[in-house]
Amino acid sequence: MVLTGNHCHYLTNVLRVNIDDKIFLFNNNGEYFFSIDFISKKNISLTMIYKTEKMELPSSITSCIPLIKPDTLSRMIRQSVEMEAENIWIFNAKHSSVRHINLDRIQIIAIEALEQCGRILMPKIMFFDSLEKLIKNADFEIIYANEKTASPKNIFLDNIKINDKIGVIIGPEGGFNDDEIAILSSFRSVNLGQSILRADTALVNMLLLAKMVKNWNNSER
Repeated sequence: MVLTGNHCHYLTNVLRVNIDDKIFLFNNNGEYFFSIDFISKKNISLTMIYKTEKMELPSSITSCIPLIKPDTLSRMIRQSVEMEAENIWIFNAKHSSVRHINLDRIQIIAIEALEQCGRILMPKIMFFDSLEKLIKNADFEIIYANEKTASPKNIFLDNIKINDKIGVIIGPEGGFNDDEIAILSSFRSVNLGQSILRADTALVNMLLLAKMVKNWNNSER
């Protein structure tokens, strides 16, 4: 196996690997243990020693996040990966503070987060130019964060099984506009409490709730 480009740069200039060093590499099929055979400025040659027993099951959770200022969006991508989202869907909300997205950069951020937290499965990343188009493509149960929901107890505790698909939707820091609220009105909503939360904080709360409910309901059955 030969690594080039960014992978070669990272191993040689950041990790500063040497010949005969051993490293773990992964893809969506699993994790592998390699030995480094040759190093040059442009490529690294490796030999696979064995495939590890490490496995990761899909979470069936989709993180739906608004197009937002770059620093916050980067955090939300990392948090989605760390919270084991199977998919990351980004949408252009009416109150989005930016209108352009660099999907290549988003992909790099997701890969870096994946490597850091030790996951194997790379989330599938998609972009939609409106919330309406995102919902039309959704094949999962939609739950969205809504501070106007009457009670924090209005939550999706019943009838959610461990393998059910869930998509959690977070609005931008300006909130959803009236048209978007109308689109979401037929889906389940969650009030995360009285405090005004940043978009990335709300996302972590929603992803944690989705994971807990799926696991809780599975243990009760």
